[in-house]
Amino acid sequence: MKNSAYRVLAALSILCGTLLPGPAHAVDDEEKHCLECHEEYAEKLAGEFNHEPFAEGACEECHVFHGFQQRMVLADPVFDLCSRCHSDIVEVADDNLHEPLTDDESCMTCHVPHGSGTQGLLRGTPDGICLDCHDEDPPTDAVVHPPWEEGACGGCHEPHGTDFPANLSMPSVFVCMGCHEEEAEAGYDMHAATDEVICENCHRGHFSRHPGLLIDSVTGLCTGCHDEVGKALAAAYVHDPAPDCLECHAPHAPGGSVVVPDLCAECHEIEGDEFEEIHDAEDTECTDCHDPHGSSDSSLLLE
Repeated sequence: MKNSAYRVLAALSILCGTLLPGPAHAVDDEEKHCLECHEEYAEKLAGEFNHEPFAEGACEECHVFHGFQQRMVLADPVFDLCSRCHSDIVEVADDNLHEPLTDDESCMTCHVPHGSGTQGLLRGTPDGICLDCHDEDPPTDAVVHPPWEEGACGGCHEPHGTDFPANLSMPSVFVCMGCHEEEAEAGYDMHAATDEVICENCHRGHFSRHPGLLIDSVTGLCTGCHDEVGKALAAAYVHDPAPDCLECHAPHAPGGSVVVPDLCAECHEIEGDEFEEIHDAEDTECTDCHDPHGSSDSSLLLE
């Protein structure tokens, strides 16, 4: 009986010596944190940026004592554990969480728990992590949005989740106006393209084959909503600047455009005897008689 007890104790002592790689040093103090015994982990897990509990040796903040298991056991599932301290970054409905946060790996899909060479304890550069899942390869002739080209995904998107489409940090119009201040001056006169002002009605966020990151050519985009203009552009006689809507129209703030007749006067002589001989009506807008886009009449008279 005594021999059996000795054998059990011997086996336990051997097992305890192999719980974690490397030698475990005997200590006299009653309270020791893990890295005082397993010193090799301090260097192995450390980085330029260190998780505060790890840096302070407070392993028990996240782990439970391993006992006879050959690994450190987390105190809770990853998401629940991280959100104890980082609750402010996940204050959105579960349905709006960034998808990686909903699986078993959760936060550890993008972050390392101890130390990293990248701020935020990221596993790599922000754009590199994003493109691991969001694989986008712009055409060689594409116009690229500078923040996307620079890998500054966090400038527009919230990586943990939001209540806005595409995990945008705010509604798209506010995200865009953060940089495009000139367009923001339009205020409530902003051209909406729909009942709601949404920049992506006309623009792409990352890259496009069209100038201005448009989702289509200027003409194609405008006539997609203004079908009457599309019909005029198919007429026998087309006003020279009409196919390029931006020659006469301000796309973001129509109220800020130059108005008729001053706009017409930039190209057409609308004063003098010859003009008055043909145009005998007073206080008449050019568009009262002419179609500014196209007509079956060579003088662009209204049909």
